[in-house]
This record gives sequence, structure tokens and C-alpha cells, in this order.
Amino acid sequence: MLSLLLVMLATLVDGSAYWTNFILTSNHGLSNLHRRALSPTAADAVSRLRSVSNQLSNALTLRFACELAIKHRSWSRDKEVLRVHLLGVKTGAEISEEEALLAELKQAQPQLQTIHLLMVGLDLADGEIGSTRHHISGITCNVRRVRRAWHVHMREHVTDEARPDLVVAFNSGLHSGSGSMNGKDAGSWMQTLWLLTQMELFSVFTSLHHLEWVADVEAVAEQQGHVVEQGINPWQSLLEKEHQFPAGSLAIAFGNVPVSTDTATGADVLIASRNRYYVAFRGQLKFETQGAAEHTKHTDDGL
Repeated sequence: MLSLLLVMLATLVDGSAYWTNFILTSNHGLSNLHRRALSPTAADAVSRLRSVSNQLSNALTLRFACELAIKHRSWSRDKEVLRVHLLGVKTGAEISEEEALLAELKQAQPQLQTIHLLMVGLDLADGEIGSTRHHISGITCNVRRVRRAWHVHMREHVTDEARPDLVVAFNSGLHSGSGSMNGKDAGSWMQTLWLLTQMELFSVFTSLHHLEWVADVEAVAEQQGHVVEQGINPWQSLLEKEHQFPAGSLAIAFGNVPVSTDTATGADVLIASRNRYYVAFRGQLKFETQGAAEHTKHTDDGL
């Protein structure tokens, strides 16, 4: 009965197909919803479903990024050791989700024996810096948290062991006019993008709304990255917010961007949510020289 109720609720929310399947097939998805004690009213239940999707979006997006890497032949599903770097980590945010992130990596790679996870962010607090070890489902998970720009860290640790299999940035914000990383170190993201493409690392960046996504794809191209896939993230948060811009500014500057209008102020409005869009890319010189078209995914959402 609960499963039927959840499916009915999920159909009320955009992008629900993946979340509906997750609710029906994932034990920890159901238990999360159980623990939050769905209220009897449909409105409250939908609100709680949105909240759960917001809390799990990063972990499930990370798993999706692994599946993209496998799809585009970065590694095979029987890989036993996996090295993942998370960029632009915010204080308190991804840190609190650490075990959930590791658990989803294990789900994506059933044969894994060891995970090395590096979390890099300029805003990490003193108490968040350091190393921890977890044992999840019989595998060893080594986690390091570093407060510095990723490209600086990597230039000091350019060894085969330090080379990641996958690089991910949740809602990076690299689109910002200053080219900043979390408001600090102007130009840092551009230097990071350049090094990612030069090292030919498979990378997945997510963005909050359409405008950020368009700008992220352009930034990747500027740094000689080759986009292998992009689109609407099936594991975006269902908790949506409105971002307002001056009236008419988006249509003038960016053309075909899905914009609505605030009836009270006349401002342009974009709908945003956690990890709403994604772009997967790597260095363009040695990869995807053949068959790029069949692997590149475009959506009809204006890009």
C-alpha cells in the first residue's frame, strides 16, 4: 500500500520516472521515506518526497556519473579499485553525505574492493580537513578532504596513484562572471577545467538551472574539452526554486532559454534545482575521434 501511494505521489513531480523506480526497488530509499513518516495529506507527502530527493540527489548523481563513465568506455564494470575526486566541495554539505556517496559508488561497481575518494574545496572548515576510513559492504573506503584548489593539489601529486578515474563537481558554479570557485580565487575553475582536459580525465559537472548549464558547456569547450554527453539529470532534486533575472535579459543575451515571467515584477524566471543538468566531458584530442555523434546526447531543452 505504501509503495502504491509513493508511486502516485511521484507521478505528481516532474522527472519522476527514475525516482519512482528508485522508491520501488531501493531498500534505503523506502527506509528513508519510512523514517520521515509520510503524513496522511497528499500535499505534505509530495513535499516530503521532494525533500528526500533533495537529500539523495548528490549520491545518486555520483552513481549516475559512474554509469556514464562505463557507458563511454572509461573503465569496465568489474573494476576493483576506484579513485574519485569531488571538486568544489562546500563545508558541511557533501561532507555530511560522505557515507551515502560511498555506498552509491559501491552500487555502481559491484566488484569494488577499494574506493579512494578525494574531496577538494576552498571553503572546507578546519575540522573537516583530514582523512577517514570507512568499511561499507565489505569494501575499504579511504577518504581525504583537502582545502585548496584542485589544480594546485594535482600539480603537487602528479603520480599514477593520484590520477582519478572520475572527477565530479556538484553545482559547480563555474559559470560565474568572475570565474571563481565558491566566490574565491578568481579564475580557479578555468585552470581546473584546463588541467582536466589536458589530463584527459572523465569528468561530470552539474548545474542548478538552464543558464548555468549553457555556460558550463561553453566553458568546457573554451578549455578544449570534448563533451561526450549532456542533458537533464534524471537524479536532479525535485525540490525546485525560482531564480530571477532582470526582465528580458535572458532572451537578449542567451536566446532560446526556457524562461517564465514573474507576474508581479516582470522579471525573467528560471526554475532551478540541485543537480538539474549535467555535462560529461574529457580531453578532445585522443578520445572520441570516431563515433562521437552516436555517444553525444543533446536534449530539446534549448541547447
